[in-house]
Amino acid sequence: MRRLDEINDYPDIYQPVPDEDIEAVEEWLEFSFPESYRRFLRQPDIEAVKRLPSLLWFVRHDGVGILDANEFLRGKDYDPFPDRLIAFATNECGDFFCFDRDTGKIVYIDPEHTVEENLKSGELVYESFEKWMKQRLERSF
Repeated sequence: MRRLDEINDYPDIYQPVPDEDIEAVEEWLEFSFPESYRRFLRQPDIEAVKRLPSLLWFVRHDGVGILDANEFLRGKDYDPFPDRLIAFATNECGDFFCFDRDTGKIVYIDPEHTVEENLKSGELVYESFEKWMKQRLERSF
């Protein structure tokens, strides 16, 4: 997996992700990503990426790396994320969109509430990655 020391623009980050990198991250997270997400990783649409919340990507970087972010979220002292949540996007204000391993859905986690409060609220729950992308792209106009 590439390490990014400096980020200048979208092409620096959002390059196609090889299957071996996807599989390595899946093994570490003990989670198999949905096929639609895997397809997007292999062939990212940069114009869509620019309109979505910041996607965590398959690079080693504290701010945008999917492994680095999930390691941090699981290890933080206050209200750590349970292993069932896999963060894949953020609005850069501490909020995250996560795959929920238990339900197969995408959930939104707002830092102003505990993880459990977020999960109980049922707000901003998406049935799939495709539906999440569609709704997020519609909101960006």
